[in-house]
Amino acid sequence: MTPGATAEMLIRYREIFIKAARKVDAGIVDIETNELWERVKMHGVKFDEYLGKKMGGGLEKLRQELQAENEGMVLPLTINWIGRPKNVQKKKGEGKKASTVVFAVKGSKMAEKVLKGGLRAAGVKYDVERFITAGPDSFCGMCSRWGHVEAKCGALKMPACMLCVGQHLTKDHKCNVVGCKAKIGQNCTHNVDKCVNCKGNHITKANVCVKKLKAIEKAKEERRTWKEREGEC
Repeated sequence: MTPGATAEMLIRYREIFIKAARKVDAGIVDIETNELWERVKMHGVKFDEYLGKKMGGGLEKLRQELQAENEGMVLPLTINWIGRPKNVQKKKGEGKKASTVVFAVKGSKMAEKVLKGGLRAAGVKYDVERFITAGPDSFCGMCSRWGHVEAKCGALKMPACMLCVGQHLTKDHKCNVVGCKAKIGQNCTHNVDKCVNCKGNHITKANVCVKKLKAIEKAKEERRTWKEREGEC
């Protein structure tokens, strides 16, 4: 393809490209255009309603309500509270009634719609804002690469395990050795560690990884620059 070729142009010749691609990687099964996932945050979510998993509730309950009460809404990933779990619990213990959650909305048009008009869940109207945190040291749980998050990943149909570089999500990694007691998603002594990014003999997020160290250093430099500019304003 020439520079500037669109995904639609590639799809037009799908069979030719699949045949060529399989000469490099036999695991490729299809080619399709990616649909943008936009990460957003929603404020004022009550702890009493959605914190924990009592009676089948929790944030999964919120996810189901959002998809049921907002036409065309698809939430491909789980909803999460902003902040570490212990800090969220601490907020509730201090008497705070609600906090903010973050999740990915499938489709750019739907994302723009909810950013303008908000969302409804259990009859309650919520304001929605764009959530942007990705930096050089952001790690993608889909492709196991640095610099972006799942909601911005361009390889949604080609996951890469950060433990073995296999074409599956890390949470689905499993040992095939009979008798191994390692749980699904966990590493074990039978695994041949491999890094997606530098191809080294270590898991992708290992502290010895050159790519990880460069990503962290680049992020630090960007933060230093941002603080300096902020001080000039």
